[in-house]
Amino acid sequence: MSSLRSRIQAPRKNKTWRLTIIRSRGQVLGDVEVPTREAAEAAAVKRFGLSPEDRNRIVVQERG
Repeated sequence: MSSLRSRIQAPRKNKTWRLTIIRSRGQVLGDVEVPTREAAEAAAVKRFGLSPEDRNRIVVQERG
């Protein structure tokens, strides 16, 4: 039974991530609530309509 328990993953809780784009000075785009950093980047691209150039300038920080 313990082997079955190790295969079951608990659903991940959403975390709050702050999205900042680097320009001449950092500009805060906003916050998103998703489980992972990769999902936060994807949400930023979709929500803020970022170009491929802007995607390379995103800073994603987990908020406490």
